[in-house]
Amino acid sequence: MNDPWPPPGPSLNDFGGDWPKYYAHIYGRYTADFLAEKPSWPIEGKRFAIKQQPLVDGHCHTFWHIITEGEVEEEREVSTDRCACVSWPRLILDEFSATYPSPRSERIVWWVEGRGGRTRFHICLSDFSYLVVVEDRPDYVLLWTAFPVDREHQRRRRRNAYEQYWAQQGKAKAAR
Repeated sequence: MNDPWPPPGPSLNDFGGDWPKYYAHIYGRYTADFLAEKPSWPIEGKRFAIKQQPLVDGHCHTFWHIITEGEVEEEREVSTDRCACVSWPRLILDEFSATYPSPRSERIVWWVEGRGGRTRFHICLSDFSYLVVVEDRPDYVLLWTAFPVDREHQRRRRRNAYEQYWAQQGKAKAAR
């Protein structure tokens, strides 16, 4: 039997409902995955970085963004579903590094989108159920956020963006 990938993470129930203990555990996982040893980035000349400021409760901003949800930044609330996935961004980024420049592997797909004058890599599980966003900067890339894609219409929208991006890349390559 194949184990699920990425594997399900620990839940608050696994810690007997002890939120401080659970929070310390998931932040420890995030610290190991992104601060102690940063992921590699497969594009030459780019280093991987984490948005640490502004700190939220003494923790990196990106960590807070990964474990919370909400449209208004100052009103975001912790999501236990997001907390359980805290180790997934690193696994997905490692898979991306092994896959690039191919547009997909069995586990992930990726494409690039522009937003507000910035370029962002969108790296999804192959079923489009979880998304990692990495922003491209001149000499580095910045982990922006990661989250479950819960609704089918949101998955469909991302699937369409992926297909359109790679169709355009094919047209551009053919035109050269």
